[in-house]
Amino acid sequence: MNPNLTANERLLASREQLRHALRLTHSVSGVATVVLQPVAQRHPYGLVAGAAAVGAVLVLLRPWRWFSPSALLAAGVLPKLISEVVANLNPPPNQASAKGP
Repeated sequence: MNPNLTANERLLASREQLRHALRLTHSVSGVATVVLQPVAQRHPYGLVAGAAAVGAVLVLLRPWRWFSPSALLAAGVLPKLISEVVANLNPPPNQASAKGP
């Protein structure tokens, strides 16, 4: 980061660098638009048929059932629990104990 930035500018820059959950999907959708738009213009029915075939394969294989419920629970709940525990281990300083003038 540039040391000449104000605090607000540094905050905005750091927020832009964070990996939001939907940031990857946004970049993938941009790439998909660039790649698939010419195909959709030339062969629209082929694109729809391909999407239907991929959907049918997903329904037949059911990949979401390959994971155990406990693994899905751990993937969704454990990171939140760990972050809460870490946040509670370091409580904010008590401002009432700070000596005033």
